[in-house]
Amino acid sequence: MMVELHRHLELPPSPATPALLEAQLFAEHPPLACLVAERGGALVGYAAYCDLYNSDYMAQGFWLCDLFVEPGGRSGGAGRALLAELSRLAVDQGRVSIWWGVHRSNIRAIGFYDRIGAGDFKVDLRELETEALQALAAEARGLASDSAA
Repeated sequence: MMVELHRHLELPPSPATPALLEAQLFAEHPPLACLVAERGGALVGYAAYCDLYNSDYMAQGFWLCDLFVEPGGRSGGAGRALLAELSRLAVDQGRVSIWWGVHRSNIRAIGFYDRIGAGDFKVDLRELETEALQALAAEARGLASDSAA
């Protein structure tokens, strides 16, 4: 399904494989957790999430990495049920928020988020990845070696 999400959003191919996901979900310190939605015994959606620290409240929250429901399962309540369960987990654990990003082109998802009461903070999310991440890390290594000299 993670691969399908990348296709749906017209992103570059995902490196996700069942083996890699299993290794990460069941690691000693898993970097993420998943909730799944089933209908008639078949998987129709998932929510992948991880820890987040919300400095506005000085408390923990969740970062929703992915929310995906198969096209045939949309408008059937699976997405709402996944977010409701994640909200229950957050409240039960004393967390104060759930944050996520949404592609501006995903109008259907934005409408869904509006209907469940999610705020739009007019925040642009930014990401350093691949070459830009490596370049900035190299810059910091150079600064560190300059200051050590």
